[in-house]
Amino acid sequence: ILGAAFGISAIPDVMESPVMRSPLARAPDVGDGLFPGDTVVGGRHGNTRAAHQSMHVSLDSLHSSLHRIVTNLLKNAEAKGRVLAWLAAALRVNKERTKMRPDLKKASTDGFMVNLACVLLRLCRPFLDPASGKAWARLDVRYISDPRSRGCAFEDDTRLGMADSDLQAWVQEAVLPHDPTSYHFICECFFMTANALRLGVFKAIENMKDISRTARDWDREADLAGSPDDPTVGPRIRQMKRAAARYKTIASCMSGTLHGRVLLDDIIAYYSLLAAYFPRVALGGAAPSSGFSLPLPSPAPNEFLSLPEYFVENLCETLSWIGYLDVQLLSPAAVEQFMLFFALFLGSHDYVKNPYLRGKMVAALSSYIPRDDDMMDESNPWARSHLSSGSQEVTAMINAHPLVIQHLVKALVLLFVEIERTDRHNAFYEKFNTRYQIGEVMVYLWDHPGHREAWKRVVEDDPKLYVRFVNMMINDSQHLLQEALEALPEVRDIELRMADQDAWRAEPAATREELLQQLDRHRRSLRSDFELSTIYLKLMELTSSDPGICTRFFDVQIRDRQARILDFFLRYMTLPAERKRLKLKEPEKYGWKPRELLASLAQIHANIFEADREQWSAAVAADTDYYGTDPSILDHLIAILTSLNTNPAVLRSIQDLRAAAIEAVKNTAKDDENFEDAPEEFEDPLSCRLMKDPVKLPSGQVLDRATILQHLLTDNRDPFSRAPMTEDDLEEMPELRQRIHAWMNEMNEQRK
Repeated sequence: ILGAAFGISAIPDVMESPVMRSPLARAPDVGDGLFPGDTVVGGRHGNTRAAHQSMHVSLDSLHSSLHRIVTNLLKNAEAKGRVLAWLAAALRVNKERTKMRPDLKKASTDGFMVNLACVLLRLCRPFLDPASGKAWARLDVRYISDPRSRGCAFEDDTRLGMADSDLQAWVQEAVLPHDPTSYHFICECFFMTANALRLGVFKAIENMKDISRTARDWDREADLAGSPDDPTVGPRIRQMKRAAARYKTIASCMSGTLHGRVLLDDIIAYYSLLAAYFPRVALGGAAPSSGFSLPLPSPAPNEFLSLPEYFVENLCETLSWIGYLDVQLLSPAAVEQFMLFFALFLGSHDYVKNPYLRGKMVAALSSYIPRDDDMMDESNPWARSHLSSGSQEVTAMINAHPLVIQHLVKALVLLFVEIERTDRHNAFYEKFNTRYQIGEVMVYLWDHPGHREAWKRVVEDDPKLYVRFVNMMINDSQHLLQEALEALPEVRDIELRMADQDAWRAEPAATREELLQQLDRHRRSLRSDFELSTIYLKLMELTSSDPGICTRFFDVQIRDRQARILDFFLRYMTLPAERKRLKLKEPEKYGWKPRELLASLAQIHANIFEADREQWSAAVAADTDYYGTDPSILDHLIAILTSLNTNPAVLRSIQDLRAAAIEAVKNTAKDDENFEDAPEEFEDPLSCRLMKDPVKLPSGQVLDRATILQHLLTDNRDPFSRAPMTEDDLEEMPELRQRIHAWMNEMNEQRK
């Protein structure tokens, strides 16, 4: 009886495929009733809004009725245990929904699971206010790991910091001796609601996004296929349009269900309590009378480490979701609770070990960061379509909370570095997403004096960490921009083929379709690459403008490489033959903004040069790959900057850099001539250059310090033995260093 009642929903039942209507699906189909014809497809926003409002009223009434039924049953002493057992069983049998691609025949529908979550949320309402304190004495963290409890976590749920063997040992020692009948109703309700939200609301949101994405893909495929009037492809195009319309209808039904104000308020209240619960568990069950502080106690308690990762993931997804919909839904008390959670755990690796989860925290924060108008763009997969003034409450807390000001910058730098390697199957692409969001937050923090001072402390107190951060910015910007700049000529070639209309029409239909699809793939990848790389260049531009922070750009590990990569990009952007290959008919479609990109590269060059003219000109001169093969790149850069009316200070710096680099090349050539007959033991075996600071590796090989330190930035292994090693394993060689420098002085004296 309860199953049938909970199955009533505005979301159409999907048994196999959204376009295939199963005879087992519930009727009538709400989508057909609320969105007849092309209401959704035609984009009549007013009709859609009215339909959603009608849904909200009906769903609120439904959830109230279901809640009343369950509450009345719970009041009956004989029925209470059975009702809780039924709720737990409904969650347990839907473990299939934790899979990325669940078998729809083995799981309940989105509508059923959302209703289940809504009822459990209403059962939680009496104790959700953290200030009331009703929940604290009754929430027992052991419940979620107790195999005897009704709402025990699934066996394969990943924990915040415990391997399975450690978890089992802790359960045997600390959980099983506990009386399983002593768990309070509030405890059961609280933890079952977390699972219901995961399996119901958040899985439904994921499905809604997939369905919306598929609708866009069908529309795009139909548009690329040709004309609906073409007898050869017309039937296929109309079929694709019908599929897109059906997907849009289902997505709109899901949107109306998931965006109801009552549901959103309940979810925010629930995760506010969860955010307040985490610090209490971390500190042994009670909030400190003097307030929270960092670092948190070490080691992290097992009670905290045993919590499932999805608690944190769903909390962060809630904030990202609300940031997209309407941040005014967040009360000041909720904002403070969430900001405290981020301040305490974003940089606490021992407590939240998975950098992907801490990346989710950054994603939530970035949802509330004000963006420039040019970033409010549908092509940016992480930008919102609007930004409510309500975000001022969040940004004010970011700039006022003492813990946030003291620790946020370092936490972001740490995560930027740690996200380089995770065990997730798509980690390579995820890191760009997370780093983009880290960059957004850091760019916003730059102008706040408190955060700027914290930034400088990171540079001063942990220079090795900050050098790794800079190195990874360089690596990512090189990968993204090189990929984009190499794709632009392919786009240009297709555009030129399409410009010759007679020749284009003469191409076979299959060839035209393939080229159009290739162009569409380029459009999406280029917009992404340029958008992502822009944040790295902006960070480098800002940080290189501060003399204290810019010192790390001259570190022996990255100085020459940074100059070489900037010259590599300038070669593409300034040499006439290369520039011609990058010219597009409609560059804005691909996110290609050559003027802005060139201005940013020039500004970075100028900033670093003004921080230390001698060192930076030497670094440019050391670039034998790009500047060395064609020094005219700086001449062409100056000519282009002049034509663009660039900031005179930047232009003067580049002009001075050109002159200084020419002089540095002469000095380098003189050194090369003086030292060309260096003894073999004085030469670095990897770079084949004269060593200035020789060190011995654990394998016994001798390298220049600069060579091995640059290697260790990306690979913590001995390049000869492949055994793990760190900078601390390097052995100084003062006697060899002294002999090298004595020989250099002798050679210089002989050639005077």
